[in-house]
Amino acid sequence: MFLTIFATSILVVILLYIFGEQEKDVPPGPSSVPILGSIPFVPKRFRHGGRLHIPKLFNYLAQTYGPISRVYLGPLPTIVISDLDLVKEAFKKDEITSRPPMRPFHEFRYGTEDGGQRGVILSSGKEWQEQRRFSMRQLKDFGFGRSSMEDMIQVEVQKLVNSLHMETGQPLDLNFKMNISIVNALWVILVGERLELDDARLLDIVKTLDKLLRGAQVSGLLSVLFPTLYKYFHPRFALAKNTFESMRSLMTQAIEDHRQRFNPDEAPNDFIECYLQEIQSTSDPQSSFYQDQGLKSLDCVLIDLFMGGSETTSITLVWTFLCLLHHPDVQDRIHQELDSIIGPDSVPQLQDLPTLPYLRAVMTETLRVSSVVPNGVPHYVTVSTKVGGYLLPKGSAVMANIISPHLNPKVYEDPEEFNPQRFLDPDGKFQMPNSSQFAPFSLGKRFCLGQTLAEQEYYLFLAGILQKFKIHNPQEQTLPNYRFSADDANTGFVRYAPKYEVILESRE
Repeated sequence: MFLTIFATSILVVILLYIFGEQEKDVPPGPSSVPILGSIPFVPKRFRHGGRLHIPKLFNYLAQTYGPISRVYLGPLPTIVISDLDLVKEAFKKDEITSRPPMRPFHEFRYGTEDGGQRGVILSSGKEWQEQRRFSMRQLKDFGFGRSSMEDMIQVEVQKLVNSLHMETGQPLDLNFKMNISIVNALWVILVGERLELDDARLLDIVKTLDKLLRGAQVSGLLSVLFPTLYKYFHPRFALAKNTFESMRSLMTQAIEDHRQRFNPDEAPNDFIECYLQEIQSTSDPQSSFYQDQGLKSLDCVLIDLFMGGSETTSITLVWTFLCLLHHPDVQDRIHQELDSIIGPDSVPQLQDLPTLPYLRAVMTETLRVSSVVPNGVPHYVTVSTKVGGYLLPKGSAVMANIISPHLNPKVYEDPEEFNPQRFLDPDGKFQMPNSSQFAPFSLGKRFCLGQTLAEQEYYLFLAGILQKFKIHNPQEQTLPNYRFSADDANTGFVRYAPKYEVILESRE
C-alpha cells in the first residue's frame, strides 16, 4: 500500500515538473511531494514522538530560507513569516484575516460545510468581525484597562497569597494554583460569579481547560488527508470531542442559568447578560447574534475567552518562577525594588508598575524567552496577495514565527539566556522593545484579544506573590532547562514550562 502511494507520488511529481506551470514569486522552502508534502524532506531532528516539532522546524526554515518561507505540512501549503515587520504587513491585509478550514474538528464549534467555525478565535468573515468587535467592547466596559478590573484581580491575588501562606516550607507545584486563581478572576467578568478556590466547579473548569488547550496541537496528516476516516476511527478525535463537550456543558449551564433570570430592562452585570441583550435586539437573520445562532456563538466565544485569557497567563507565571530559580540574584533584586518602592504593607497596584523598572524588565524578558505562543494561531489566504515581494497563493495557511525574532542573536546578545538587564538603560530605566523585535501577543487585526487582561494579571500576581514570598529550589530537585534549544516536549501551539516544584519562604 505504501509503495503504491509512494510510486504514484513520484509519478505525479515528474508529470508536474514536465508539463506543469511552475508557480512564480512564491517564497522559497523545502521540496515537497503530493500527499506527504514536505515531510519527507524535513530533517529528522524536528520529528519527536511521531510528530513534527513545529516551532523548531519554523526556526530552521527562517535560518535556511530567510524571513518568508513555504513548507507543505501534508497537502497544506504553509507560509512561515519570521520577520515581525512582514508579519504586520501580512496580518493587516483583509485577504489574510481568515482561519484555515479545520475539518473534522470544526464540528465541535457548529462548523459549516467549508470548515468554518463559530466563536472569536477560530472563526472567519462576518462571524469573526461581529464577535471580536462585540467582545472587545463589552470586556472593556467590564474592566479591561479600568480600575474595576484591577479590583477584581486583586481579590484573587490576596486569596492566593493567603492560601500559599499555609503551604510554606514544603515542595509545591504552582502551576495548578496559578490556573485556579486566574480562571476565577475571568469567571467573575464573564459569568458574574466569584467562586472559592476549592469550589468543585472551578476545579473542573481548570482541569478541562488545561486538557483542552494541551490537546489543541497541530493536527496529524491523517486528519488533513482523510477527515471523515479520522473522525470515525482515530482515538484522538474522540478524546478531543469529549474534552470540548465537557467544557461546553459548563458554559451552557452558565448560559441557561442566566437565561432563566434574564431581565432585558435591567443593566447587565456580566458578559453573558450583555450578550443575551445583543441576541434579543438582533433582527437580522444573517447576523451571528440572531436567535439560536447567537446562543451557539455565545458558548464558543466563552470557551475561546477562557482558553485565551487564563491558561497562557498562568503558564507565563510558571516560566517566570523557573527563570528566577535559575537566577536567584534576579529574585533578590526584585525583592529590593518591591521593598523600596511598595513596602511590605501596601498592595502592589497597576499605578506602581511604571516605578518598578526592574520588575518590568523581568516580565518582558520572560515573555521573550518563554514565547508561550511561539507561532500564534494560523491565518489563511482567501485571495492571492503579495507580502515582502513574495506571492502568497490562495488556499495557503500563514504562520507568524514569533519566537524567531525573540531569539535573534543580531538583536539580543546570548538570546537564550535570561537577562532582564537587556531592557534597562545605563541609568536603570526600563526600555520597551519595539514591535519589530518583540510581539508576544502577536500583531495585526487578530492580535490577542485579552492582551490588556493578561498584562494586568501577570503583573499583579507576580508582584503580589514576590512581595510576600521568597522562592527556593527544593534541595533534591535538578532544575529543568528553560532554553528553547533544550525543549523537545512542546511541539505545537503552546509552549508549557517543564514540571518542577518550589519551596516558598514567607518574607513577613
